Amino acid sequence: MGIRRILSYVLLAMITAMAVLYFMGHREEFHIIGTVSVGAVALLSVLQLFSGIFYGLQLKILTDHYKLNLNFFQWYGLIRATSFANLWLPFAAGASVKAIYLKKIHNLDYSSFIALTAVMNIIKFMVNSLFACILLLVTIRSAPLFLFAISFFIFAATFVFILLAHRISSRFLPSWDFVKKVEEEWRDIRKNRAAVVKLILVSCFLFLFSSAQVYVAFRAFSFDLSFLTGGIISAFTTITGAIALIPGNFGIREAIIVSISGIDGMGVNEGIHAAALIRITGIVWTLLLSSFSWYKFLDTQEDVPSSKPRRNMTREGEAERPGDRDH
Repeated sequence: MGIRRILSYVLLAMITAMAVLYFMGHREEFHIIGTVSVGAVALLSVLQLFSGIFYGLQLKILTDHYKLNLNFFQWYGLIRATSFANLWLPFAAGASVKAIYLKKIHNLDYSSFIALTAVMNIIKFMVNSLFACILLLVTIRSAPLFLFAISFFIFAATFVFILLAHRISSRFLPSWDFVKKVEEEWRDIRKNRAAVVKLILVSCFLFLFSSAQVYVAFRAFSFDLSFLTGGIISAFTTITGAIALIPGNFGIREAIIVSISGIDGMGVNEGIHAAALIRITGIVWTLLLSSFSWYKFLDTQEDVPSSKPRRNMTREGEAERPGDRDH
């Protein structure tokens, strides 16, 4: 087990211990959980289901770029498998699940998919940080200035990448192979303007769904959180969630919800209740849907010719000729 994974689990254990200690010291305050609105929980579940579908659409757009033509149960099944893996493993382990499947079944090179996923995350960071900047400007009187500084820095860095990365010669980039691969993938996908626009639109919808989830989770306990603050929370949880230092981003997402909800005067107890509701409903739906979608996903593999090794596919979906470089 690598040192990074060990540190990740140590951090998870520390956060879990802190959560247990908080619960033991504030047990009497958790009576609020009995006042949760059933209708709000149902709406929160629907929003989470839609979010899962739109995360699947992101994967569909990326794989369509390579002409893989995955059907619904393939791309949605992979998303459910990703969610399940991310519950237990750190460093966005679900991305490895997708990469391994696409390599073994569709001969898509690991580095190409991982780099293209990084491009997708850069677009996601840009969209969410832009929304965060706008919402923080609206609530500037009550929002901490450092949140705006962080959002603006992330937006500026990602926007510069989108605007200029393809214009920079590879010899001026760091010598890391991954950085060069990301730049290479961006050079290619930016030519597919339809795919880029779709990725931006899907990121916008995911931001709206996530913002609504935060808002509904607070309203489920009759806590008066504004939708604007819910959007700020959504933006920061999305950005940190893509980094995924620990399994399920446990503790980090909750800390963001608790701290930023203070903009609207929410206390620690209110934030913990809302965060716990989002976490619990997410886990329940992940466990319920993962088994069913995984079964349908495996069932669709009967139609995929995987018994014979196939050559890697180019982005246009054609078999590479001898001498062509690997992707």
